[in-house]
Amino acid sequence: MKNDKLRRSSISDELDSSSIAFSERYGRGISYLKDSRFELARDEFELILEENPDHAPAHFGLGCVYAFQGLIDEAFNEWNKALQINHNYGEAHYALAWAYYKTEEVTKGYEHASRAIESNSDLDNVKEIFRIFEKGTSTKPQGYISGKEESITHYEISKKSSLFDFLKRFPNSREMKISLGIVLGGLVIRLFSLFFITPIDFRWESYHYWQIAYYTLHVGAKHLRMWDLGGMEYFWGPLPIWIQSTLLWILRTKSITPFRVFNIMIGSVTIFISYKIGLRYGNTTSAKVSAVIAAVNPILVFNSIIGMEETLGVFFILLSLLVMNDNWVYGGIFLGLASLCRIEFWPLSLGLIFSIYLFERDRYNWQWFRVLIGWMIPLVPYMIHLQFATGNAIYPFYWNFLGNIAGVWNPWYVDPLIRGIFSVILVASVVSYFALFKYRKRIGEYYIILITALGFMGYHGLVYTVSGTAPLFERFFVLDAALVSCLVGIISIRMPSKKIVSVVIGMVLLASYVFLVQYYVKEQYSIRDMNEFTDIVIVEYSGGTILSDMPMITYRLINKGGISHTNILGSLYANYESLDNTLIWLQKENATYLITADPKAYRMLTFFDEYGLKEKIFSINSCWKGINLYNIDQTAIETYLIK
Repeated sequence: MKNDKLRRSSISDELDSSSIAFSERYGRGISYLKDSRFELARDEFELILEENPDHAPAHFGLGCVYAFQGLIDEAFNEWNKALQINHNYGEAHYALAWAYYKTEEVTKGYEHASRAIESNSDLDNVKEIFRIFEKGTSTKPQGYISGKEESITHYEISKKSSLFDFLKRFPNSREMKISLGIVLGGLVIRLFSLFFITPIDFRWESYHYWQIAYYTLHVGAKHLRMWDLGGMEYFWGPLPIWIQSTLLWILRTKSITPFRVFNIMIGSVTIFISYKIGLRYGNTTSAKVSAVIAAVNPILVFNSIIGMEETLGVFFILLSLLVMNDNWVYGGIFLGLASLCRIEFWPLSLGLIFSIYLFERDRYNWQWFRVLIGWMIPLVPYMIHLQFATGNAIYPFYWNFLGNIAGVWNPWYVDPLIRGIFSVILVASVVSYFALFKYRKRIGEYYIILITALGFMGYHGLVYTVSGTAPLFERFFVLDAALVSCLVGIISIRMPSKKIVSVVIGMVLLASYVFLVQYYVKEQYSIRDMNEFTDIVIVEYSGGTILSDMPMITYRLINKGGISHTNILGSLYANYESLDNTLIWLQKENATYLITADPKAYRMLTFFDEYGLKEKIFSINSCWKGINLYNIDQTAIETYLIK
């Protein structure tokens, strides 16, 4: 040991800090490696790293030493460090491709093999190293560096054959079965929750989505535009609404259930995407952890069994993050499709595109532009349609800002404590973002997942810190929950105490179930009350037009009551320019009932009360838990107009 230290000391004295000295010592290390003089090779590489920890070739060489000595985990660690320093280091990609094929993790073998070729590096030297190693071992890698010249080129051609070919690749058949088992488990959990825990869709917005989809199908399609009784047809993302309209048309149904089942299927596929993200940026363990959390996370589970847009939007965001490095344009297209689901994904996508420019400008000068072009492919046609339909190409983003964030509509007034918490989240997100930029090379390729998570949390922080009047629901954090599922899987394999991490994850999930399941069950009560009231309306209905401003009431009137959509109208369309105009409108529409479950309906009562005609035209028919059904006297309207 003493002689070894003396020898190391003498070598260290000779080491010059210049790049030439590093290059010479690295060359000697490779020569020692080829001669199977592993300790001498290790000394050379470690001495370089003592002087320059960011010397990528030294990490590569040290990884080769570990591989020759059978220390495969240590080899993986060193080669990954080399790539963290230089993402385009072909020798390290080649080495990892060799190692992954040796351990039968074919998916990652494909990825690193193709990246080795894309690096345009001279791979003859590293090929020679591993040929030497192969001669000295009885275990050959499967299909790679096996003496066949076509090996790495063949896999690159196979990878290019299909953009989504990698979705079908698994390390081995056992891992494929495990991943599909996790997906099936997530599907069972969602179906059980749909039929036994929350059979009633507990989001009132789900019924508004259905209302827009149904009226767009039966009214708006004739005019080549979307349609809503409440004038909000262009407020939300259109893609989920179009899909729901299509399902209603194909299945010839009025029910919201098909779209709920569609969301369940998309949510289950998202579990699979989480698995592939964990596999891409980690290993099989991280893939399983990411998929299991995505399968059982209550926020993801319960928001994928309702008729809302989050599930589809999150699916496209994760799919974009999965394919981004393989095809930047397709990554942008999926971001664009996500933006057609949730308006909040507009600024998120633009922020991600800017981050790609910022983080990747030393590697790829124009990849950010390719993502931008991809993002615009689905979005620009819709913006053109918005310009013609509303006169504002960014109408949904504009009104989401004014209506919710700026509090022009009904302000929610976020609790000061909650606002303070989001202020801390905003600051933490900004600081973490710049820290991530500084240590980008040490973090590795999964930085893109991190910046997406930090960006969206920063967006939340900005909204609730600046506004203080924006609505706050847990469904706004579905994407955050999905990204955290992926990140926990990727980061957990790098944690020293995996058992403690597993216990903490389990406790958090259990606590969230205890709280959230009760919350979701209680959310059904108000919808159930609406349903009971609507059943009274169905019994009382004897013809004419019902003025209703509550989408869940409209849904039940049409779906259960069988009342035609032409006999239901929102009071938003009433003409309040004068008393005569309003009476003429009521007469023209043959309005026979008014439901006061929304402030817009009370406006009509207040309007007629100012003229002393409220009691003459409107009379209470039924009252149920604060919701009133008024009869509208058409005879009284006609008498007044005659006078």
